Amino acid sequence: FCQPDLNPRISVPKEEIMKAVAGNVAAGNCQISLATEDMFVWRTDEAGLPFFVPNRAELIDLYRSIAGFPGVDQVTLSHSTIAPALVDPDLIEELSDILLDKSPIRLRSVSTHPEGRALAPLIGIETGSTRIAKRIMAGKALPFDIKDWPHIVLNGLEVLNKNNWFPVCTLIIGSPDETDDDSKATLDLIY
Repeated sequence: FCQPDLNPRISVPKEEIMKAVAGNVAAGNCQISLATEDMFVWRTDEAGLPFFVPNRAELIDLYRSIAGFPGVDQVTLSHSTIAPALVDPDLIEELSDILLDKSPIRLRSVSTHPEGRALAPLIGIETGSTRIAKRIMAGKALPFDIKDWPHIVLNGLEVLNKNNWFPVCTLIIGSPDETDDDSKATLDLIY
């Protein structure tokens, strides 16, 4: 299992990202995906924002530039967290407007996009137990309280799904000191 990255955040400048996009396109790669721990924390430091408040203007500008770059046919998403969907649901809608037509992912049975396109970032849900969540990932709920984790997950998924985002979600099974009640809370969340 991957461990959380506790290193300082680094936001690669847009100019460097776009050089990499140009290099990929020049080498024949028409699909771009930004490798990241969390797409929503990009350039929050530079804007003086807390890491849990997405820098909407910068993110929109970056993804619009990537999606509009000549030769880029597809854009996929990497890792993200779920709380930003509740912090800024309008950002999710704006990113959908930019990225859905470039997504190679089709989920016709659930997507409302005319071609069934969907976005599918990887989101670590990890647990439905607030006790375990508080111990291993209290910051993942910010700016909300981790005691509300199951509601954050469900409400965040509602915002994401409404905008044709159907994330691949991960869970951690067998955390140290995990009890039957913790496991049941995770099963309840899945249900």
